[in-house]
Amino acid sequence: MSKIERIIFKSGILAIVAFMTVLSFSSCDKDDDGTTKVDDNAILGTWRMIGEDYHPAIATFKSNGEYEWEWGGITGLKDNGTYTMKDGVITMTIKERWECETDWKDQQIVHGDWTKITEIDPEDPTTRVCTVYTVQESFLIWNFGGDYFYRPDTEYGYTEYNAVIFMLNDKYQEPNINIDPNLVKGEWISTDSEGKLDGRVIIEGNNYTAYSAFPLSLQDEGGEWIEVLVSTKITGTYRFDRGFFMLNMSKYERSYEYQGYDRQTGRSLYEYSTVNPNTLEAEEWIVSEEYENMEPEQIMVYVYGNNLFFQQEGDREATVYKKK
Repeated sequence: MSKIERIIFKSGILAIVAFMTVLSFSSCDKDDDGTTKVDDNAILGTWRMIGEDYHPAIATFKSNGEYEWEWGGITGLKDNGTYTMKDGVITMTIKERWECETDWKDQQIVHGDWTKITEIDPEDPTTRVCTVYTVQESFLIWNFGGDYFYRPDTEYGYTEYNAVIFMLNDKYQEPNINIDPNLVKGEWISTDSEGKLDGRVIIEGNNYTAYSAFPLSLQDEGGEWIEVLVSTKITGTYRFDRGFFMLNMSKYERSYEYQGYDRQTGRSLYEYSTVNPNTLEAEEWIVSEEYENMEPEQIMVYVYGNNLFFQQEGDREATVYKKK
């Protein structure tokens, strides 16, 4: 392999996770000023977070302006209070908080009695804000804007601030997705917190190409720490089935490869190829045969203006792409 450098880095530094990329939904209307128009009655009922079993958010909105929110599963936390909604933004004022013991019994999570929490950290938010992107009969998609449980700076560190979440109405087993397939066509990109390109998806006809990049902190042969941009590339075809985006991967490639373990130094050996930071294309790709001939993957996708939100099965929050 040309222009590939052999490098050695300390084992256990990073767990390299291959990032598979894929794409569905209809959106709420928008006013001329860009705000979202949502029928106040559309959010009434109970909604459960999709893709999270251990710490799911469960929200119930009542017609009298009251709500109840539970961090379900093994969490054992809930709160209640009042809420208002304007231009698609739901503001919940937390009045009371509760907790309970949780345990496993016959592979099921069992809750004990709820106890009111009287000693509350003064730095915990007293409101929760959710911006609604779309609300349909069977599902809604919104953006969390702050919470005492999942703030990154708390002991839980549950998820990133302002995560995009898919919620399912408790009257349904799965979301009834309906989207114009043409909405996903084109090129979409995602960036990291520093504005650097870290994802790229190209949809043409029924074909797709998806890139995902991330930096690795490595030690060169002289012992100096360096940062290397590595990338993965997925190609294949897709189709819509019952409204879901069904991914059929034909090839999975990486710009890096594990070369073995050096027992003398206690380090893992890797090779990598140069990656173009503007396209995420590698000078040379390594085909990973273990990912070929996989069963089609079912993806939830929502297109909102120039934003594409997608969530793979098992993920607890969506990834955001922008139309290029």
